[in-house]
Amino acid sequence: MATAPVLAAPVVVDTFHIDPPSVAPAGMSERAIQRHMLVMVRRLFPDCMIAHVPNGGRRGKLEAAHLKADGVLPGFPDLIITWPGGAAFPEVKDRDGAVSASQKEVLATLHSQGHACGVFRHDRTLHDFLRAHGAPFKPKWPHQFLPPG
Repeated sequence: MATAPVLAAPVVVDTFHIDPPSVAPAGMSERAIQRHMLVMVRRLFPDCMIAHVPNGGRRGKLEAAHLKADGVLPGFPDLIITWPGGAAFPEVKDRDGAVSASQKEVLATLHSQGHACGVFRHDRTLHDFLRAHGAPFKPKWPHQFLPPG
């Protein structure tokens, strides 16, 4: 296993976890960070199920209306991670990514309902968060964490 990078401490905003922007690897996109998180969860937490919620992106008005009618919820976190008896809802951001008002509202609601959730900018902070919230840690393969921010 690779040595853990030294990262800034997370901040608690409206009672949910939030990584400071400095944690994110410089120059890495949100998509790249999220893909690294997917690999990390599958390697180190194989009993967890992880799925992406395709909530973002630019869409035309008609497609946006169809998605809203289908149940898309603005601000819902990017990922859903489940395990026996637990779940987490991570929102992924890069260094420059701002948390929108709808994302803050959804995360605060999820937290008030007793769910583990937050804003993550690094696979290591998500790893630590999942372990702290009881996700079953059973490494199948070694994992190289992203470089520190």
